[in-house]
Amino acid sequence: MALRPPPRWTPQIVAFVDRVESAWQSSGRELRREDVTSWYRDPHTNARVGGMAGSQHQWGLALDVLPNKRGRAFAAAAGAAGLIVINEGDHFHLQRFAGGTCGAFCGPRP
Repeated sequence: MALRPPPRWTPQIVAFVDRVESAWQSSGRELRREDVTSWYRDPHTNARVGGMAGSQHQWGLALDVLPNKRGRAFAAAAGAAGLIVINEGDHFHLQRFAGGTCGAFCGPRP
């Protein structure tokens, strides 16, 4: 899947990216673009890949990272930066808010 940024940036996305940036800096800036497998997904793409209805990917508030050495270091730093980190076996899923889906707290969809 191609890595896509959200089409429109909301304050929630900016806060998420700030935490991602903090984690990237803390993990030694080793994470590479090819280590990130998914970020923003429009609703059609989310359904096509089997994402949860209401997935935070649809708001640009979730990121999937490969579980290689760089990804593990980044996921640990992301947890320390206040992101929710879920080990899904073949990737780490990082999201801004607790709970699997977005509600009103995610703000408007980009």
